[in-house]
Amino acid sequence: MQADIRSEIAAERRRVVEEARAAVEHHKKHHPNYVVVGIWLFIITVVEVAVVFLPIGLWPIVVSLFVLMALKALGVLGYYMHLFSDAKTFSMLMGGGLLIAIAMLLSFGALFGVLPGMDPVF
Repeated sequence: MQADIRSEIAAERRRVVEEARAAVEHHKKHHPNYVVVGIWLFIITVVEVAVVFLPIGLWPIVVSLFVLMALKALGVLGYYMHLFSDAKTFSMLMGGGLLIAIAMLLSFGALFGVLPGMDPVF
Protein backbone atom coordinates (compact mmCIF):
# COMPACT_ATOMS: atom_id res chain seq x y z
CA MET A 1 0.00 0.00 0.00
CA GLN A 2 2.75 2.45 0.98
CA ALA A 3 4.75 1.55 -2.13
CA ASP A 4 1.73 2.31 -4.34
CA ILE A 5 1.25 5.73 -2.75
CA ARG A 6 4.97 6.51 -3.07
CA SER A 7 5.00 5.52 -6.73
CA GLU A 8 1.91 7.65 -7.40
CA ILE A 9 3.52 10.63 -5.65
CA ALA A 10 6.73 10.15 -7.63
CA ALA A 11 4.78 9.93 -10.90
CA GLU A 12 2.83 13.07 -10.03
CA ARG A 13 6.04 14.88 -9.11
CA ARG A 14 7.61 13.93 -12.48
CA ARG A 15 4.50 15.12 -14.31
CA VAL A 16 4.50 18.47 -12.48
CA VAL A 17 8.22 18.98 -13.16
CA GLU A 18 7.74 18.25 -16.87
CA GLU A 19 4.80 20.68 -17.06
CA ALA A 20 6.87 23.35 -15.31
CA ARG A 21 9.78 22.84 -17.73
CA ALA A 22 7.43 23.06 -20.70
CA ALA A 23 5.88 26.25 -19.30
CA VAL A 24 9.32 27.81 -18.79
CA GLU A 25 10.36 26.96 -22.36
CA HIS A 26 7.09 28.37 -23.70
CA HIS A 27 7.56 31.49 -21.56
CA LYS A 28 11.13 32.01 -22.80
CA LYS A 29 10.03 31.92 -26.43
CA HIS A 30 7.55 34.78 -26.00
CA HIS A 31 9.91 37.24 -24.31
CA PRO A 32 11.62 39.70 -26.62
CA ASN A 33 15.24 40.60 -26.41
CA TYR A 34 15.15 43.54 -24.02
CA VAL A 35 18.49 44.89 -25.22
CA VAL A 36 17.16 45.20 -28.78
CA VAL A 37 14.02 46.94 -27.54
CA GLY A 38 16.14 49.30 -25.44
CA ILE A 39 18.29 50.13 -28.47
CA TRP A 40 15.17 50.89 -30.54
CA LEU A 41 13.87 53.16 -27.79
CA PHE A 42 17.24 54.92 -27.66
CA ILE A 43 17.21 55.41 -31.44
CA ILE A 44 13.71 56.91 -31.32
CA THR A 45 14.86 59.24 -28.52
CA VAL A 46 17.83 60.39 -30.61
CA VAL A 47 15.46 61.06 -33.53
CA GLU A 48 13.19 63.06 -31.19
CA VAL A 49 16.09 65.25 -30.11
CA ALA A 50 17.25 65.68 -33.72
CA VAL A 51 13.75 66.69 -34.89
CA VAL A 52 13.79 69.69 -32.56
CA PHE A 53 16.84 71.10 -34.34
CA LEU A 54 15.47 70.67 -37.89
CA PRO A 55 14.78 73.92 -39.77
CA ILE A 56 11.07 73.21 -40.26
CA GLY A 57 7.96 74.86 -38.90
CA LEU A 58 6.80 74.44 -35.33
CA TRP A 59 3.69 72.40 -36.15
CA PRO A 60 5.62 69.70 -38.08
CA ILE A 61 7.96 69.44 -35.10
CA VAL A 62 5.05 69.10 -32.66
CA VAL A 63 3.29 66.50 -34.82
CA SER A 64 6.46 64.46 -35.36
CA LEU A 65 7.26 64.53 -31.64
CA PHE A 66 3.76 63.28 -30.83
CA VAL A 67 4.10 60.48 -33.40
CA LEU A 68 7.49 59.45 -32.02
CA MET A 69 6.12 59.65 -28.48
CA ALA A 70 3.27 57.34 -29.45
CA LEU A 71 5.70 54.89 -31.08
CA LYS A 72 7.78 54.76 -27.93
CA ALA A 73 4.71 54.33 -25.74
CA LEU A 74 3.41 51.52 -27.93
CA GLY A 75 6.82 49.85 -27.86
CA VAL A 76 6.97 49.97 -24.09
CA LEU A 77 3.38 48.79 -23.74
CA GLY A 78 3.83 46.05 -26.30
CA TYR A 79 7.12 44.56 -25.22
CA TYR A 80 7.73 45.41 -21.59
CA MET A 81 4.09 44.91 -20.60
CA HIS A 82 3.74 41.92 -22.99
CA LEU A 83 0.63 43.30 -24.68
CA PHE A 84 1.66 41.92 -28.07
CA SER A 85 1.05 38.39 -26.76
CA ASP A 86 -2.04 39.22 -24.66
CA ALA A 87 -5.65 39.59 -25.70
CA LYS A 88 -6.47 42.45 -28.07
CA THR A 89 -8.83 43.93 -25.47
CA PHE A 90 -5.88 44.95 -23.29
CA SER A 91 -4.14 46.53 -26.29
CA MET A 92 -7.29 48.48 -27.12
CA LEU A 93 -7.58 49.72 -23.51
CA MET A 94 -3.96 50.86 -23.45
CA GLY A 95 -4.24 52.43 -26.91
CA GLY A 96 -7.36 54.29 -25.81
CA GLY A 97 -5.50 55.57 -22.77
CA LEU A 98 -2.68 56.73 -25.01
CA LEU A 99 -5.12 58.64 -27.22
CA ILE A 100 -6.69 60.26 -24.17
CA ALA A 101 -3.22 61.27 -22.91
CA ILE A 102 -2.36 62.84 -26.28
CA ALA A 103 -5.70 64.69 -26.32
CA MET A 104 -5.04 66.01 -22.80
CA LEU A 105 -1.54 67.19 -23.74
CA LEU A 106 -2.87 69.01 -26.79
CA SER A 107 -5.74 70.52 -24.78
CA PHE A 108 -3.46 71.80 -22.03
CA GLY A 109 -1.01 73.07 -24.63
CA ALA A 110 -3.78 75.03 -26.31
CA LEU A 111 -5.19 76.23 -22.99
CA PHE A 112 -1.89 77.63 -21.73
CA GLY A 113 -0.62 78.85 -25.10
CA VAL A 114 2.29 76.44 -25.30
CA LEU A 115 1.44 75.19 -28.79
CA PRO A 116 2.82 77.20 -31.71
CA GLY A 117 0.61 80.05 -32.85
CA MET A 118 -1.73 79.83 -29.86
CA ASP A 119 -2.35 82.54 -27.31
CA PRO A 120 -3.01 81.47 -23.72
CA VAL A 121 -6.64 81.47 -22.63
CA PHE A 122 -5.74 82.77 -19.17
